[in-house]
Amino acid sequence: MSEKTENHTHHLPSATDISREMEQVKREYDIALKDRPEHAKALGERLRKLEAQLQEGARGQA
Repeated sequence: MSEKTENHTHHLPSATDISREMEQVKREYDIALKDRPEHAKALGERLRKLEAQLQEGARGQA
């Protein structure tokens, strides 16, 4: 049995994509703080990850 090697290209989200997702997650986070606090923590973590991605992308372009 031989191993098949495939070339996968991973799409890295653009800064615009990340910014749009951050805005959406921020809206969901604000709603969660009021109505569903059990979800706020996960959304807050997602926001931090998106911010890190955005900063990493900015550093990569500098």
